[in-house]
Parts: sequence; structure tokens; C-alpha cells
Amino acid sequence: MPFIIRWPGVVKAGSRFKPMIQNIDYAPTFLEIAGLMIPPEIQGRSFVSILKGQIPDDWRKSVYYHYYEFPQPHRVAPHRGVRTEQYKLVHYYRTDEWECFDLKTDPQEMRSVYADPSYAEKARHSSRNWPGWKSNTRCRRWHRNRIHSIANTIVG
Repeated sequence: MPFIIRWPGVVKAGSRFKPMIQNIDYAPTFLEIAGLMIPPEIQGRSFVSILKGQIPDDWRKSVYYHYYEFPQPHRVAPHRGVRTEQYKLVHYYRTDEWECFDLKTDPQEMRSVYADPSYAEKARHSSRNWPGWKSNTRCRRWHRNRIHSIANTIVG
């Protein structure tokens, strides 16, 4: 998720960070910046250490996302996905269609490699191991380690 911040004395102008953050990380980050306690039940993690140039060893290597509002506001077909630095695996659960993008060779996501024989093992193995995803299944709360195992299958 793109994130722009100006924090003089902490974040150098023009800095770019590779670790993946999500909007669930905003609240704990802003609470830490404000010097307030982060409630243990809050979702997400503070990324203040990343902004200071220190990447935690256990920082996520993948993110899960879900687009479910259709047709408004973005006109994006409902789907769930897992993204790593190099790959993005997408499941359109209403039509049971899959896409897989190699973000290094196709950063604009113009050509799915899901059916490409050279990617077949990663893409198909990953989709088979994507548990409980049927067109009539409601979104379940996912355990972080399960998401990482799916993403690691994609990355190999």
C-alpha cells in the first residue's frame, strides 16, 4: 500500500521502504508516534522502526487483502488476494477465476501467469492450498501464519 509521510528529523526526504505495510498498521504507528500505549487487541503493527530504517526480522513478507464492495465505489470485481514482493495471487470468488502476476516482470499487472506452464506449479499449488475459498464462502478471519505459508508457496 503506498504511504507518504513527512517527519522531519526522522524520515529522510525521498526515502522508500520495501517492507509491506497495511492500513491496519496506521493506528498503532500513530499511537506510538504520539507516545501513547498501543492496546493489545489492536490489529496491525507499528512501523515506526521501519520509518527509522530498522526492519524487524519478523516483519510480514506478504499481505492479504479483500475487495468486496461492488459495484461501488471502485468497480473492482470482488476478490481476495495475497501479495508478496514479487508475486500477487488473486481469486475472483464469484466466478472462481484465478490470476497470478509476477510483479518483477509485469509491474503493471497486464498479463496473468496463472496458466503459464513456467509458473504452473507455483500458481496452481498455491490456489489448491487456499483453504475454504468457494464462491459461497464468507470471508473468514485468517491466521497470519496461514497467509504467510500461502505466500511462501508462491515465492517458492
